[in-house]
Amino acid sequence: TADGGLIVFQTESGTLVPIVINRGRNIFVHQRSGCLPPELVRQPRPELVSQGSSLTFEVIAGGNPPPGFQWRKDGVALFGATFRSLTIDRAAPADMGRYDVVVSNSVGTVTSRSVTLRVTTTGTRDPAGKIEALDIRRVPPP
Repeated sequence: TADGGLIVFQTESGTLVPIVINRGRNIFVHQRSGCLPPELVRQPRPELVSQGSSLTFEVIAGGNPPPGFQWRKDGVALFGATFRSLTIDRAAPADMGRYDVVVSNSVGTVTSRSVTLRVTTTGTRDPAGKIEALDIRRVPPP
């Protein structure tokens, strides 16, 4: 729900994990007692977008205490990218690279798989007037 709620996810290892969602920002395992290291319930997915498009990388993680997030591009921390999702507005070729997120709490740390962002350009020209990239797609007959 928009205001939050309890959802149960099954991890890749088959463990059922109860998750409390608080206004879409903070996600953590609901436990009555005890601490748990972070566990990624959903990994980020690779993206292929057109230049100028927006995209969002997202993970779902559990842990107790609630984990923190730090997104990285090519192994370097991205300033201010400390939520469970990372949105890139108006993607450009400079945004291409490998992205992952480090999820941590006082009990442990886990790093997501690294995924690739590819940005395509369609029929753009460099200042000399040469075509840098051309996206040609086959269109099926009507």
